[in-house]
Amino acid sequence: MSLYLLQIIACISLSVLLASEANAGCSVSATSINFGNYDVFSSASDTGTGSVTLSCAPKSNVSIAIEASTTSGSFNPRMMQHFTLDDTLNYTIYTTAAMTSVWGDGTQGTATVDVTNVKNGNTPSVIIYGKIAPLQNVSAGSYSEQLVITISF
Repeated sequence: MSLYLLQIIACISLSVLLASEANAGCSVSATSINFGNYDVFSSASDTGTGSVTLSCAPKSNVSIAIEASTTSGSFNPRMMQHFTLDDTLNYTIYTTAAMTSVWGDGTQGTATVDVTNVKNGNTPSVIIYGKIAPLQNVSAGSYSEQLVITISF
């Protein structure tokens, strides 16, 4: 019996949408969640992190929401799509490292993240925690999805 390791690369890219034109003094950047190689034979979940960095002038309190998956239409699970095949890879985004609260838009049992006193010189970086469920029977290749992050002031 021969076992072959399949290379599966998973990455979530993040786009930022500012929900308030009145507070144009804020800048936001995001880093993608890169899960690296996914092992279909492993019984352990695959995890990764990304981040959102904020800076505002004048000082603001902000709420960060992440929209549902464009592939699954859901928050849990969200789905990454294979680049060339119909295969999908289930994953979930969380608000904390404990991975107990699903990050969404505040609906369907999801939570948003609130950050206070965001200002120039105080540029918090909020970590986004992701987890891919184990033992998914998917084809080798690259999987990705683009999520929209909404920042409300």
